[in-house]
Amino acid sequence: MKFSLSSTALLALLALAGSARAGPVAPAPPTPPPPPPSQGPHILPSPGISYPAFSTRWWGATHHNVSWSTKDLPTGQHFPNTALFLARNGFVLGGDLPGGENHPLATNFSLFEGRCVVDTPTTLDGQYEIMLFVDHGNSADNGSVSEEFYIRNFYDD
Repeated sequence: MKFSLSSTALLALLALAGSARAGPVAPAPPTPPPPPPSQGPHILPSPGISYPAFSTRWWGATHHNVSWSTKDLPTGQHFPNTALFLARNGFVLGGDLPGGENHPLATNFSLFEGRCVVDTPTTLDGQYEIMLFVDHGNSADNGSVSEEFYIRNFYDD
């Protein structure tokens, strides 16, 4: 007696034999739940500096209030490391210049007051900006910058 199988029947037999050895197919693992929202670092307020305004002129050896908006400051947060610096073209003055990185105009004041009194340097002359920095752990943020204003230590008008 001759025994012959068609190719379709042979494939079906092989598939059946393979599935019997493999056992049941395991279901896919469940998708993990999304992570909880990150608390992350405190959100840095960037209060807009309102004074000095563009083209304001400060004379050397005088006191001025640097002012900023407190409207959008987050309540319940504390920002202990604050500083005001003098800058030119968006960069804090370097080295030992008054108002520069080693000698800020003011430090550790409350952002919630909306102002800070500074003394105008007597050794600088020219066009500057005030930079308000808040140390909140994010070095990518440069803080707020005022409009350009002038410091004059000689009488030219």
